[in-house]
Amino acid sequence: MVNLTSKESFLRSELPVPLKEAQVFEFDDTLLLCTSYTETKKAQLQCFKWSDGAWLNFPTPMGNQMKSFISAVKVPNVGIWFMGSKNGNTLILNENGDWSPGPKWTNTRTRACSVLISSTKVAHIGGQKATGAIPIGKEIAVEVFD
Repeated sequence: MVNLTSKESFLRSELPVPLKEAQVFEFDDTLLLCTSYTETKKAQLQCFKWSDGAWLNFPTPMGNQMKSFISAVKVPNVGIWFMGSKNGNTLILNENGDWSPGPKWTNTRTRACSVLISSTKVAHIGGQKATGAIPIGKEIAVEVFD
């Protein structure tokens, strides 16, 4: 909450755990924060839901194997599509709160930006193809979401 006159913030929160490169989405009339890199868990998707002034654990599928840094995009009338496994497997958090496997991403990379470019297409922009690789900032890969 921000006072528009004074431009001061009235509400502040601490992140639920030390983490890197989180994705934040509006979900179920609140905020959902997801990352795959915390101090204690690396390369595993973890999510937290904002509720009554605090971040609460939001369950993710057991044994999910996401790269150290995920990318995600909200797909209208579907849910949130999470990408970041080394083998191209993805996860969908459906609008009803259930998890399901998503379409396989054929051009895997890490630290990319995912952008919805139509109701059925997602672009992966930039990122790296492998750990320590040179960034591929000029390359855009597009996947059709069916």
